[in-house]
Amino acid sequence: MRTGTFSPHPNLCTFSAEWFSQEEINWSDIYVATLGLRGDKSDRNGNVSKIYMYPKASFAWNMTNEDFWDNDAIDNLKFRVAYGQTGNLATFGAKFTSLAPSNIGGLGGTLVTNVRGLENIKPERQQEIEGGFDISVADGLASLEFTVYQKKIQDMLLQRELEPSTGFSFESFNSGEMRNRGVEVSLNLQPVSNPDFIWNSNINFWKNTSKVTDLPVPAFDVGGFGTSLGVYRIEEGKSATQIVGIDPQVDDNGNLVTDGSGNPVIVNKKLGDGEPDFQMSFGNDFQLFKNLDFSFLFHWKKGGDVINLTELLFDLNGTTPDYDDTDLTFTDFRNEAADITDDTPNGVKRTSLLGVSTDQFIQDGSYLRLREIGLYYSIPESIISKISEGIRGIRFGASATNLITISPYRSYDPEVSNFGNQPIAQGIEVAPYPSSKQYYFHLKFDF
Repeated sequence: MRTGTFSPHPNLCTFSAEWFSQEEINWSDIYVATLGLRGDKSDRNGNVSKIYMYPKASFAWNMTNEDFWDNDAIDNLKFRVAYGQTGNLATFGAKFTSLAPSNIGGLGGTLVTNVRGLENIKPERQQEIEGGFDISVADGLASLEFTVYQKKIQDMLLQRELEPSTGFSFESFNSGEMRNRGVEVSLNLQPVSNPDFIWNSNINFWKNTSKVTDLPVPAFDVGGFGTSLGVYRIEEGKSATQIVGIDPQVDDNGNLVTDGSGNPVIVNKKLGDGEPDFQMSFGNDFQLFKNLDFSFLFHWKKGGDVINLTELLFDLNGTTPDYDDTDLTFTDFRNEAADITDDTPNGVKRTSLLGVSTDQFIQDGSYLRLREIGLYYSIPESIISKISEGIRGIRFGASATNLITISPYRSYDPEVSNFGNQPIAQGIEVAPYPSSKQYYFHLKFDF
């Protein structure tokens, strides 16, 4: 299959080609295996003629279909394992050095941008292996899905700074390796099921941890405004979502370290991590008398830090809600380094730590949120038939999203992302537009 996409470059368009082959084997729904191979090539790669291969394979064993199985309480028990690879193409500007429009003496012209293309760029390769099992009991009363996985990313597409003498500021390149490990659990329940009342419940749990396992270049920052305010740092042997900032150095006993003039020694170190400890969701659907439907979904995120710089702006203007309170506490070595006491107002404490520690900006982004809630009513068919023969169904209701949020985070929304949907540096807040709750009214006709 061949596809083309237009791009603002003298070469006008880019093309990619792909082929795919897959075979499946099913033996009496007991053993199911799949083998597949995909090949990609694109002119966004340095070698436009090279085909990059991405294999995949999976195997599932359904024990309940075996002849020896005689447990009537378990409806289904299946073990599964899968492996697969895929690739991520470089962006258009990674290979080509682009031209930007410019005005020179009132005449239209072009200038070379500050991003240099790399002629030998290649796709980022991702490989993942996962395994788990599925089990259901009592004719679907309860079912459980359990999965563990490991994902490796090789030849990561990164961007590095260049020497000013080259005439460029940045270039993309392939380097490094990162690993993700995690677990996913899903429990589905149907506690009640009768003609007048049906209750379905779903509980999901997921956790992921990342680690940069190989980085043949010095550690570098992505997102943020420097270590004094907190940055996400990519560093070998560390989490890919670690947050690094400045902090006073302490000795083995936790005492402040000072220089020859008695000033605190300030060092860079990890002060937080944007990756949550775990996340859970709890959803429920209720159906009463076949016509009334009520549903809600709670989302719980435990851990996951956010860089809150909105509070700094409010502190600098003396408008923070807790500016005059004194309940905020910091460790003794930070108090000593910034010369603050327990009686110092909160706003003064935080501004006094500016340039001494980043700890006050990195805040816990845990939350419990009512993600969705809705109530719907379907008019009985016996009533609809009296209204019109051409209408088969009428349903109306109301719903809301993000209605309730409980969080220790000291700003508008712990899900803030000042720079949009980025893979790593999401939890940064600098006076964003306040988040909004949404309410909907629904009316549906079936003809």
